[in-house]
Amino acid sequence: MNEPVTIEPRHHGGYLVRAQSSDGPVGSVLLLEGVDDLTGGLLGDDEATARATAEFLLSHQDPTDLPATIEIDEVLAAYPDAAQEILARRER
Repeated sequence: MNEPVTIEPRHHGGYLVRAQSSDGPVGSVLLLEGVDDLTGGLLGDDEATARATAEFLLSHQDPTDLPATIEIDEVLAAYPDAAQEILARRER
């Protein structure tokens, strides 16, 4: 991921994630609702977690491969190390 990611709060627990792909800008809605409970308080429902989650996902796939809606519980289920990796990115 070379291009910056932009994060815009949308609604409680929702963030618009925009990233640049080879085909142009791409946007997804990231839903962080319940992230506190899902991670045992490790991550919070805030812009820093949204940005770190987007950066984590984009380190694994191209922006065009991201679904229109990304739910944090699915990210945590798909990547066993996601919570720790997102936390590390958040603390940078």
